Amino acid sequence: MGRGAYPAGALRAFHFTLDCARIARMSAAPRARAAAALAALALAGCGREEVARPTRVRLVELPGTLHELPRTAPRELLRQEFDALPEGWHAITRSTEVLAGSADELRREIGQADGRSFMTLTGRLGALYQLVEVEPDTPYLFRGTLRARGLVPAERPFHGARFWVAETSKRGAPSELFSDDKHFDRLLRLPMAESDAGWRDVRQAFRTRPTTNTLIVSCLLAVDEELEAGAVDFDRLQLERIEERELWELLAAEAVVEAHRGERLPSEGDWRARRRVGVMLGGEHRPALLCLPGECLELTLEVPTAAPELVLGLGPWPAGHAERRGTITHWLRVDGQELLRVGAPAGALVEERWREVALDLARFAGRRVRLELGVEGELPGVFGAPQVVARGAAAPGWNVLFVSIDTLRADRVGAYGGPAGLTPALDALARESLVFTDMTANAPYTLPAHATLFSGQFPSVHGVENRDVLLSPRRTPLLAAELAERGWRTQAFAAGGFLSPELGFHAGFDGFSVADPLRHPGSRYFDDFARHYPDQDLSRWTPEPGESPVRRWLAEHAREPFFLFLHTYEVHDYDPPPGTVACAAEGCTSEMSDFRELLFPRQREPFPGTPADRAHLVHLYDAALRHVDAQLGAILDDLRRLGLRERTLVVVTSDHGEEWFERGRLQHGKTLYEELLRIPWIMRLPGRAPGRIETPAMQVDVTPTILAALGLPLDPRMQGLDLLSGSPRARPLWAEVEDRFVNKSCLRVGAWKLVHGPPDSEVVMPSERPWELYDVERDPGETQDLAAREPERLAELRAQLEGFQEHLRALAEALGPKASEAELQEGTRKLLEDLGY
Repeated sequence: MGRGAYPAGALRAFHFTLDCARIARMSAAPRARAAAALAALALAGCGREEVARPTRVRLVELPGTLHELPRTAPRELLRQEFDALPEGWHAITRSTEVLAGSADELRREIGQADGRSFMTLTGRLGALYQLVEVEPDTPYLFRGTLRARGLVPAERPFHGARFWVAETSKRGAPSELFSDDKHFDRLLRLPMAESDAGWRDVRQAFRTRPTTNTLIVSCLLAVDEELEAGAVDFDRLQLERIEERELWELLAAEAVVEAHRGERLPSEGDWRARRRVGVMLGGEHRPALLCLPGECLELTLEVPTAAPELVLGLGPWPAGHAERRGTITHWLRVDGQELLRVGAPAGALVEERWREVALDLARFAGRRVRLELGVEGELPGVFGAPQVVARGAAAPGWNVLFVSIDTLRADRVGAYGGPAGLTPALDALARESLVFTDMTANAPYTLPAHATLFSGQFPSVHGVENRDVLLSPRRTPLLAAELAERGWRTQAFAAGGFLSPELGFHAGFDGFSVADPLRHPGSRYFDDFARHYPDQDLSRWTPEPGESPVRRWLAEHAREPFFLFLHTYEVHDYDPPPGTVACAAEGCTSEMSDFRELLFPRQREPFPGTPADRAHLVHLYDAALRHVDAQLGAILDDLRRLGLRERTLVVVTSDHGEEWFERGRLQHGKTLYEELLRIPWIMRLPGRAPGRIETPAMQVDVTPTILAALGLPLDPRMQGLDLLSGSPRARPLWAEVEDRFVNKSCLRVGAWKLVHGPPDSEVVMPSERPWELYDVERDPGETQDLAAREPERLAELRAQLEGFQEHLRALAEALGPKASEAELQEGTRKLLEDLGY
């Protein structure tokens, strides 16, 4: 990488980043010492001392002992080793009737390699299947091993080897099962082995439907045309009837892996490798302890001396609940004294939410105690975000209220020159705060921008640039986790979509609600959410007149230090409360009301509306922003009313702006022009005089600046700077986006801005010009591309851009592999589609 491509000032500004790269390449012990030294230097630069760790003990982080009931042996129903071609199996191919198979179309043979024998299938789409009679509403376990080799024609997304298991309510021979067009009632979703990826073990635990009598178990050659070469292999196959407890145990193993995606799994033998899960109830995700009926988890802990209290939520375990009903009794003992026994029947899952419990531990204050908790009854139960809190201990530092108003352009906020009277609450906050007048988004859409806001890392370093990668605490520091570790209560009220636990944003949060906290009660958002998440009751989070879930939470947690994150799509969706758009009096003639069909076009179609419709978009946007501003104003008033104002650090910003036809389209996420990158950043610090900070800032600086303001060290993996420690030298401003739609990056140095879109990038919307150069001081609208007229300037900035891009690649590589294959739940995927992604 060419360091000489950077001006000296830029190199000094990015020294922290370069040190991180060196540290990441060291071996473990030297890396730990170097990281500690660098953190100490960062802290010394802030001129503060790190505060002592407050007394808050999260039980999900403690070692302990799991006492469980003995297991029973499964009953084997089907076992096929494929030492020889299976007898009694039936064939099915695409070109024959379902009851007959052709050996010419689906060829079978036994192969041997590497000490194992296996069945090989070649030819075209087809399967060998066996019928197995089973019991309805009963747990079973399917296991098998398979692979695909050298498939030609070229592999496609659905080409490969697959086990295929279906349920039917019928009994009998194939002629009876396939006597009509309805062949099966449910198909299990088993993973496929793709070509040349090696052997793959498949395991699936499931409960048959109440009407199921027969399973159709198949080995499938999944290709849509006859193979020219290649084959699929099946090594073994097994079907067992298991007990209810075994089903729960297997589901728990999957839930533990899901809860630790992006993290290191606990070591074998640690109870957390068996029972530390994440659970969503009533629209809120929490880290949780899982107990199967009859189990007991034993922990040892030091009880704080200052008014200790145990707080937790109780609920059923959704994965073990499904459609079943039954009783659950949660109990808890401290040194043999039972402090909790709560029993209740588990109702329909959609009706379930966390039941909050607070237990006074004053009688155990200052003692080392044995804490036992468990579940009795018919169904598993969970203990959500259990923690022991010292209510009387000194706070570790200021509270933090962090607000992200999605899609907020800086030029719509009064403090940034926006329309007078549109954002009175934000403007009042700005008059009491530090206002960063030149604030740049590092990415132009929700997912990578928020990952940068939380981590202090550039998008290509944290790697969360599309929905296939999730935040990984192994390689990315996160603000909520940093504060949780030091004693803050952490809570998020986010609007779902890209801000969801499935993508790793829940890390460090005691509670993570996925219902938009600043929407109005009649918002179409809640209808969409209820439709896409039918198993989640959002009534707790739906705002009521004069009240909101956020304000309730503040009142309930005013006594403890907190980090509260709020995020809303209200402005993003142009969705103001009914009756709040009064533009007709100003001459607006547009009759359009729902612009969702026009958002984020996949291609470059012209806007199908009139000039009046274009103007009306801004009317809707402003009305939605006015509503958010009023909601935020009420929350800020609550801080004052609850006595929290003088000990709460307040941050308000956005993830990106919005394009309003400056380039002919309505959208974000597809370009890196200033209408998308200029965003607000308002930060009120208790005891700090207000002012306007002209130093250029980026999203990557937000978390480092918050941590430094709290007197906490910066993680050496962060690239952002603390912008409160003196006046950092001028540095380049960076933004980037790389997903299936576009691939672009840009660098702004002083007045000059270079935008790059690789011409060979395989994206939906490729760049028309590989290099664009603008003078943003003389041409703030970026209407005059000077690339052809300023070749020397272009060459200089191009060297800097390419050098810094390579530098970021090296940093990302040094941090280790990304947490990939983030498979979104169906509800989240559909909600993202409604949001326009």
